[in-house]
This record gives sequence, C-alpha cells and structure tokens, in this order.
Amino acid sequence: MEAFTGRSGIFDGVIISCSDKGTRFFLEQDVRLKVVGRREGLNNRIQKAIDDAEAKTAGGTRGQINMCINYGGRAEIVDGIQKIITQGKTVEEINEDMVSASLWTNGIPEPEMIVRTSGEKRLSGFLAWSGVYSELMFIDHHWPDFSVEDLDACLEEYQGRQRRYGV
Repeated sequence: MEAFTGRSGIFDGVIISCSDKGTRFFLEQDVRLKVVGRREGLNNRIQKAIDDAEAKTAGGTRGQINMCINYGGRAEIVDGIQKIITQGKTVEEINEDMVSASLWTNGIPEPEMIVRTSGEKRLSGFLAWSGVYSELMFIDHHWPDFSVEDLDACLEEYQGRQRRYGV
C-alpha cells in the first residue's frame, strides 16, 4: 500500500500484467494469476482488469503467479486479526494456523522466492507473515521493466541456493 504513493508507473505495470496481452501470456504458460491486497482505493479500471485476468486464468494448472497490489504486510496482519476478533475468538484460541487462515494470502503457498525490484535491499513489510522463510532476490530496475530474462536469472540463482528455513 505504501508503494503506491506517487508511483504511477506501478499502475501501468499492473494494467499491462492484467491486460489482454498479459492474460494471453499467462494462458499460454497455463498459469493462473492471483492478485492479493486491498482492492478498495484502486480505480474501477484497474479493479476490472484484475478481476478479468484472474477469472480468465483461473484454470491454469502449471503454476500460479501471485501479484501483490495495494498490499502492506502490516495491514494484512491487522485485517486478519480483526477478522478473527469478529468471529468471536478468545485470545487463548488464537494460534498461528488461525492467523494464517485469516490473511489475504490464505490458500497461497508460502513463497519460496521473493523478487524485490527497484534496487532497494529491504522488504518494507512485504509478505511479513508468509514470506518469513522465502529466498530473496533483488533487481535494480523497477517492476514495469522486469523481464523474462530477469526472471530466468532469479530462478537460476534460486536453484543454486540451499534453503535453510530460518536455521
């Protein structure tokens, strides 16, 4: 959510990813698109593009591309806790599984790899809960310029890493 302040280029990347061209690419690869975050506050055109792209790619069987739009890790956790409270749960009943199930990312496997674009070497609260054991990749340019070659380089580096899950 914080990333959208003054960053119209990010919106362009969203539209491109969810456009007919982007959707065709996902369909050709047989992957589904899942967009996570608060849709309130996004303009109607972007909301419709996201809804259409998710619906058209829902049958993808080779994998899933998760895109976080208008997302903040703290906001996700706060919304999840509020959801649990509205269900009438007591403090004693709340556990990690319950929190995980209440988050926007519920149903999405914890990411094995997170790619951070823009040259920043921090996550800024991104996937604060579900990304705790993810391998991190940092790319110098912004999201709209992220290419297939960049993805290939990230995947190649990832394959050479030994995952330790916090150990």
